[in-house]
Amino acid sequence: MESRAKAVKEILVGIVVGIASMLPGISGAVICVCFGIYERLVRDVARLRVYLRKDFWFILFLLIGILIGTLVSAKILSGAMDKYPTECQFLFAGLIAGQIPAVYHMTKPRESAWTRANWAALAIGFVIMGSMLIMYFTGGSDDVILGHDAAGMVVMFVVGIVVAISAMVPGISHSTILIVFGLFTLFTDTISNLDGAFLVSMAAGAVVGLLGFSKIVHYALEHHHRSTSFLIFGLTVGSLVTLIITSVGDAENITHILAGAVMFVIGLAVGIWFMRKSAEQEFSEEPE
Repeated sequence: MESRAKAVKEILVGIVVGIASMLPGISGAVICVCFGIYERLVRDVARLRVYLRKDFWFILFLLIGILIGTLVSAKILSGAMDKYPTECQFLFAGLIAGQIPAVYHMTKPRESAWTRANWAALAIGFVIMGSMLIMYFTGGSDDVILGHDAAGMVVMFVVGIVVAISAMVPGISHSTILIVFGLFTLFTDTISNLDGAFLVSMAAGAVVGLLGFSKIVHYALEHHHRSTSFLIFGLTVGSLVTLIITSVGDAENITHILAGAVMFVIGLAVGIWFMRKSAEQEFSEEPE
């Protein structure tokens, strides 16, 4: 029963990660951090030969959830975000807010005083999210149209790399980056319509980016854990602030803001519930 509940939880977290990754301004990696699986996931991908067998069911269930969340989000994203943009974004803002204490706990605040390196890492996280906010409001491009030729395949391969790297770095939203370069509609259409050729190119780029960049992140967590944690904390808080600002900016009237506030409270409650569950039960193994 416990293993079944754990599997359901991992699939549900994967669904949330998949949906969140598709929404502009939201980072799927932040959701992984919030639900206590980020370091475990990075470790598994970086040392796949070692942990694929040990963590097979965790990886499988999480991947199933991410695929479900991504497909569902791609199918309904345009309609839901057009009709309820404030409500959707505030819901995820609440989820992130509810997990902020858990993310802060990664920095081990009681271990010692904050160093200059810690402050610098925290500031860098905020600067990165600030630049993403500026790009979101001022850098949007017209939608790019690509054919199924060599150039189109190369572009989708690069899109896959962007998605993979953003998946490894909390606070970086690949959806926001793709919006800036006019590729977001193409990206969602590729997934929603199950465009085989583009999906293969994008998947190949994602594998290359994931396997390569995960080793960098894993090294940073192993050798510079505290500063890396402060960077993640800065990115996470910056992601929350960015999301709230963009949500309020998308609101058309006070009714949307009030509805968004209700969704924020719901997300906050769910986020706190997940955080408490993670505290009651060890969700990840200790890195070897």
